[in-house]
Amino acid sequence: MSGKKRRLNRIFNKKTGRCVLAPIDHGIWSGPIPGIENPRKVLADVLAGKPDAVLLNPGYVRDVYESISPDIGLIVRVSMGTELVNGADQEYIFSSVERALRLDADGIAVTIYPQGSGAHNAIAALGHIIDIAESYELPVIAEFLPLDHVDWNIIAHMARIGYELGADIVKTTYSGDIDSYKQVVERCPTPIIVAGGDPVSEPEEVVKMAFEAVMAGAAGTAIGRNTWQNSDPAAMVAAICKAVHEKDLDAAKKGVSGIRFIV
Repeated sequence: MSGKKRRLNRIFNKKTGRCVLAPIDHGIWSGPIPGIENPRKVLADVLAGKPDAVLLNPGYVRDVYESISPDIGLIVRVSMGTELVNGADQEYIFSSVERALRLDADGIAVTIYPQGSGAHNAIAALGHIIDIAESYELPVIAEFLPLDHVDWNIIAHMARIGYELGADIVKTTYSGDIDSYKQVVERCPTPIIVAGGDPVSEPEEVVKMAFEAVMAGAAGTAIGRNTWQNSDPAAMVAAICKAVHEKDLDAAKKGVSGIRFIV
C-alpha cells in the first residue's frame, strides 16, 4: 500500500468511504472570532463529535499535537489570507509540504478564489505544490471558493480545475439542490467534499445540506463555523456524521434539536 493511500485511509471513513472533515483553520483569516477564542477547548469540543479528520494551521497543530489521536486524519493548511488586508480576495502559499510532513500531516490544504485577483498565479502555485506533494505521496485538498453567489456551472468549473491539476480531494461549495450538484459531481472524477459556507442560523439547515450533498454523490463535508459557532459543537459534528455516513436526515435533525448558534 502506498503512502498516499495509507494517508487517505485516515482521512476517509473506512466503513463508508466518506469524510466528515472539521476545519478549525479560520484564525489567520478572521482572527479569534466567537467559537475559536480558546484553541484547545474548541478542538476538544469538535473531536468529541468524532469527525474523521481535522483541518488546522501549522502553529495550531504544534500547540495541540498531543490532543490529536493517531486515528484522526490531520490536514495542515499551507495557504493563507487575512481580512486585515482591505479587499483581500486571494490566498498565498505560506508554508511547505516538508513542514506539514514534520507535523505528521495526512494531507495539506490550499484555498483558491478563482474570481479573485491574481487567480492565475494562485492556481499555478497550487499546481506547483501538488507536484511537490506528489513526490512525498502526500494528499492535497484543493479548495475553490466563489466570491459571489454562483450557479452550479461555475462550481463545476472550479471543481474541474482541481481534478485537472491533480488534487486528491476537491473542497467547494454546495449548489443548493441535489439535482444540480449531481451535475457537479459527475463532471469531477476527484472526490468532492462540501464546504460549510456562510453562517447559517438554523442547525437543521446545516445537516440538511450535508445530507443532500452526499445524496448527490459528494464524498463528504468540511463544515467549520457552522459547527463550532453554536452551543454544542460535539452534537453538531455528530449530527453531520449521521447525515454523511448513515444518510439518516431524521436522526441528524434530531441530534441538533435545541442547539442554538452563538453569533
